[in-house]
Amino acid sequence: MEPTQVFYNGTPITSPSNHLTNEQKLELLDWHPIFTGRCPNCQRPIRETTPPRSHWDCGECGWRDHNRHKFKTE
Repeated sequence: MEPTQVFYNGTPITSPSNHLTNEQKLELLDWHPIFTGRCPNCQRPIRETTPPRSHWDCGECGWRDHNRHKFKTE
């Protein structure tokens, strides 16, 4: 099945998944709490909720999910 082109006000919009390289997508699996269940900063468990969370912010150290596009560099 071919992906459908999406437009906003006549301008084509690309899927957010196209903005990350394959390496960055794999890196997310290693550190983001949605996959690990832990804060990437302090390692405190961040439990899944019902309904599901839209942000995975850490109440212990203050790490905020809006940093999700800033990949860790070693």
